[in-house]
Amino acid sequence: MKMTRLHHIGLFLFFFASLSSGYSSNLYSVKDIVDSTYGIIFYEKYNPQVGGEDIRMNDYATPCENTIIDYYDDGNVLHRGSYVNGTLITYKNFYPDGKLERKFKGLAGGRYMLETYYPNGLLRSKIVYFRKDAISWNEYYPNGQVEFSEKYNSRFLLLYRKSFGEDGKTQTAFELVNKRKNVYSHKEYYENGAIKEEGGMTFSDEVVDFKREGTWKIYDETGKLARMEEYIHGEFNLETQANASAPKKAAATLTTAGGQTSTPVTTSTPQKQKASAKPTTEEVDSFFDEDDAATDEVVDPKKKNKKVKTTSP
Repeated sequence: MKMTRLHHIGLFLFFFASLSSGYSSNLYSVKDIVDSTYGIIFYEKYNPQVGGEDIRMNDYATPCENTIIDYYDDGNVLHRGSYVNGTLITYKNFYPDGKLERKFKGLAGGRYMLETYYPNGLLRSKIVYFRKDAISWNEYYPNGQVEFSEKYNSRFLLLYRKSFGEDGKTQTAFELVNKRKNVYSHKEYYENGAIKEEGGMTFSDEVVDFKREGTWKIYDETGKLARMEEYIHGEFNLETQANASAPKKAAATLTTAGGQTSTPVTTSTPQKQKASAKPTTEEVDSFFDEDDAATDEVVDPKKKNKKVKTTSP
């Protein structure tokens, strides 16, 4: 294959960078370096802030230092990183066409930010790390809509976790409502935007997970109350069925966990609840700049909530 003048220049820069960094730069093929699902994750193993434990060595078997530039086998820049003792401090990766694939940099207060991008140039994810743990995490659909968002304070206490459809409608919303008692509000929505269920949850050290607590309301697809469920320390206690035939008040039958029923009671039928308004990218991104000081509380890091992307807690 005939090489262009630009490719010759790229290879010249590659060899120059290799000489200046102990022959540390490398050439890679696209198929070996770009994952179709996760992008260019090859270098994450050298980044201790995201869990990497490897040390990058040069051709003299010593840890890489200073700026290292890697290239695709056609001469285009793949990776430009700053290394200290073989570990990555800051870096940028690029798609074969030259578009930015991801960038990692330090922030004030011992924090670091990782941003990844789709091949079309739109933001794919934005994560802020503190003490090697993600405290803010946003992911986006290829059309730019927010897909998932969660945030912790500097004490690693979960503040909220939300998920959205590609159309921008809220799917789940999990938010801290009582910091002292570690109580959260959970809401889940149907695809049409109507609320599906809502209730409270508390974190259990015993099972290291969240448990339902108190009264939970369950709705049909029109947003009308169908029944209520009572939970005690995560265990189902009783259920209240709503009678849809009553226009203002719905008759209800109390059913215990053992299957026994009690005297019918009445409960008011609530108005249809609307789903949370669709957040804009600017609104969600603004969460990264909030001051956590007002929400900080001493929480044992060993008992911090594990960050797992799910559609419900």
